[in-house]
Amino acid sequence: MALTLLVGGGRSISSLRDLPFAAESRPALPLRVITHNIRYAATDLFEGERPWSERAPLVLNQLQHEVRHVVPTVATGDLTNASPSYPGAFICLQEKAEPASGPVWKHIGVGRDDGKRKGEYSPIIYPVQLLELLHHETSIRLFTVGVFEHRRTRRRVLAANTYLDNAGSESRRESVAIILRTLQRVHGKWAAGGNETLGIVLVGDFNSFTTQEAYVAMRESGYLRNLHEEVALMARYGDIITFTGFGPDQHKDEQGGIDFVWLGPADKPGAESISKPEGYAVLPNLFEAGVYLSGHRAVVGDVTLL
Repeated sequence: MALTLLVGGGRSISSLRDLPFAAESRPALPLRVITHNIRYAATDLFEGERPWSERAPLVLNQLQHEVRHVVPTVATGDLTNASPSYPGAFICLQEKAEPASGPVWKHIGVGRDDGKRKGEYSPIIYPVQLLELLHHETSIRLFTVGVFEHRRTRRRVLAANTYLDNAGSESRRESVAIILRTLQRVHGKWAAGGNETLGIVLVGDFNSFTTQEAYVAMRESGYLRNLHEEVALMARYGDIITFTGFGPDQHKDEQGGIDFVWLGPADKPGAESISKPEGYAVLPNLFEAGVYLSGHRAVVGDVTLL
């Protein structure tokens, strides 16, 4: 499951409420996005993989740490007994992170198998106190798109999450073409009527190294740019490799950077004035306890909508 956590605003909820707003000069909006391919409650474990009940608290702690300055969530349940009966890891995490005062997070995206709750997900989780969902759609091949509006500033962003086929090269290439057409269509609709500065953030597991078909097709389209390549060297943190497997000797030929954050649209004059890359990080997925959070490392992107 390729999870995306979309957080609008680089300040706390209370301070964002005090931001001045003028329709003629909308304030810049800091945006943080986290993408993490989380292996859920599998019955056949890889060598080195611990049960979901052991990994879930660690995954949740990491996610909450990365958004604590914006959305102060507190886990209310005991994740050590997290049940595999949940339809997806993200629902389990979302429900356990809700405070007693009411919902903080919502999600969009559906299960691949039945278009509802069964199978793999590519969800987008977003903070409802900060962002309002204006539009969303999901394709059959794990591609979720949403248009969100920041409640205080009325700034909008088009966010998308994908998880490309890990088996077929041609399938990944075709999926990139579908993704680009969808983003262009949705952006064309929602950028009209005074929203020409609508920024795009696409994240997910491409199952493609930077020399392979899916990545190359996305880069050569000219429509999006890789955040990692756009930020200054001193604004990068962590490893290059995002897929590690559950051990140093596992899937050696497949280990590498395959999870990406893309910004756009980059094919129009003045595109650099839509968003400003601020930071990029690949978080660790193995700690002293010897438990891998997942076979992938989470990737964090920071960008300011101008």
